[in-house]
Amino acid sequence: MDVMDTDPAWYEQDEFWKTCEHFLFPPESFEEAREQVEKLTEMLGLEPPARVLDMPSGVGRHAVSLADRGFAVTAVDRTEHYLQAIDEQAAMVVGDVECVCADMREFAGDGSYDVVLNLFSSFGYFADREEDKLVAQNFYKSLTPGGRLVVDMNGKEILANDFHSRTWHEADGSYLLEECHLTDGWSWMENRWIVIREGEIRTFDVSHRLYSGYELAEVLRQAGFANVSLFGSFDGDPYDQDAERLIAIAEK
Repeated sequence: MDVMDTDPAWYEQDEFWKTCEHFLFPPESFEEAREQVEKLTEMLGLEPPARVLDMPSGVGRHAVSLADRGFAVTAVDRTEHYLQAIDEQAAMVVGDVECVCADMREFAGDGSYDVVLNLFSSFGYFADREEDKLVAQNFYKSLTPGGRLVVDMNGKEILANDFHSRTWHEADGSYLLEECHLTDGWSWMENRWIVIREGEIRTFDVSHRLYSGYELAEVLRQAGFANVSLFGSFDGDPYDQDAERLIAIAEK
C-alpha cells in the first residue's frame, strides 16, 4: 500500500487532485454545472458581460459554462493540471477564461468583479480558522461595491440528516472508498480516501471544517459582507430541514 504523506496538506498535493479527478468531476457533473449556472444567473439577475471570479475553479465546470454565456470569467486554482483542462475546454466556447494559478489564501482580485463564486464545498479546508477568514476577506476585496459572493457547500445540518461513516464510488473501473469521522464537536471532518486503480492502492487523509448556516453567515459578516441570505438549493429554496445544499449569497 502506498500511503501519501500528509505533509504538505492534502489540498496542496497535486497527486491528490490528479488521482481523484474522475471521482470529483465525473462526466455528468459538467451538465449539472451548466444547470447550476443557469439557475445562479437567474437568482442573481446576472447578465453578460459581467465579471465573474471562480475561486477555486477546479477543472472549470462553472467557469467555462459562464464564459460560453458571454461572461468575463477569471478562474483561480492552485492546481496547474486543472487550469490546463480549463484552457482545453475554453477553446470550444464563445468567451474566454482567464486562468490564474494561485492559492485562494493569497489571491485577491482588483475590486472589479461583479460576482465571486466559491462552489462545491471549497471553503473550510484549513485547520486554522483565521485562514478561512482570510479567504473570505479575499472574496470581499475582489468584489466591486454591490457585488455578490456565492458560497455553496454541504452544510452541517444537511450532513447530520444523512451521515454515512463509510461510502464507496466507482469511476472508469477505479474505486474510491471513503471513511469519515467527526471531531471537535461537529466542527471538523476527518476523511480517509482510499483509491484503488489497476491493482494500485493510494490513500489520502482529507480533512476540512464543517459550517452550519449560522456559522458560515457569521464568517462572511466578519469579513465585511452585508445582507447574507441562505438558500437550500440552486432553485432558491429556503435553508431548512429539506435543504439539499447550503448556499450563501452575500453582498459587499
